[in-house]
Amino acid sequence: MPDLDILIQIADYYEVEIREILDGERKGGNMNKELEDTVLKVADYSNHEKQKVTRRMCLLFVCGVIAFTVYLVMEYLGVADNTGIQEDVASCALGFAYGVMLTGIIYTSGYLAKIKAFKRRLLKRG
Repeated sequence: MPDLDILIQIADYYEVEIREILDGERKGGNMNKELEDTVLKVADYSNHEKQKVTRRMCLLFVCGVIAFTVYLVMEYLGVADNTGIQEDVASCALGFAYGVMLTGIIYTSGYLAKIKAFKRRLLKRG
């Protein structure tokens, strides 16, 4: 199912109602202006939510790259091999970088939606 933005563009291009695209059959009359406004608002809200998630993922990715760079610098300087606080910082930076990578894989693979659906099912049972 395409995003609402694409549905709106398809409906405008072919001069049909969104309802006709969703139902798969042609109907007479024009789209109700009120319905069109509602669909446009929903599409705007959906885009806004996607932008928020994308910004968060970009920020998380930048932090992960910084953490991995810190680890690489410490490893190159030989500080990560020492015992003590330097080793802890290097391990923490590497762990954070791996965590960001795992989060990115989960997010981009589409499993995030499945995880959310599973979480909702668990919360409704409990």
